Amino acid sequence: MFNNKTFEAHKQGIRENMEQNLIWDKYHGTLKHKSSIKTEARFIRIKFDDTPEDILNSMEQVTWLMRDGIKVEQNEISEQPYCTKRLIGVSYSYEHKSIREEITDRQVTTAMRHLIHKKLNADAGQRVQNIDCRVMDLFKAGKIDWDTVIESHKGDCSL
Repeated sequence: MFNNKTFEAHKQGIRENMEQNLIWDKYHGTLKHKSSIKTEARFIRIKFDDTPEDILNSMEQVTWLMRDGIKVEQNEISEQPYCTKRLIGVSYSYEHKSIREEITDRQVTTAMRHLIHKKLNADAGQRVQNIDCRVMDLFKAGKIDWDTVIESHKGDCSL
């Protein structure tokens, strides 16, 4: 039987699992678990008035990234002091993956949302699109049971 207590137990279990995976990845220095990975955008900016040595170093960095198979996007750096727009440089952006410092509540909420969506689809026997509704809020508050949630999502998602 799925109820509010099992909901909270699943949530706690997901958080503990993510935290264990994070500890494992930090200890081993790997990016093995999806929940341990933090992706951030990094930029290499080259302005036309930079020194030739700086431009060469920046272009070598871009070349190394591309050689390693990392997708690098190129954008212009421009300014518009008056009426005309001037190109003053080039910006290269890429994604950098690193190990998180901690597991956030947002990660746990997203994982719980996927779990509830899969469970509701399996129990209702049809594809349920919306789980952000008053019925789910009532279930989380413990005012209705899981069977009522399933019945309401088979129809128009109302009690």
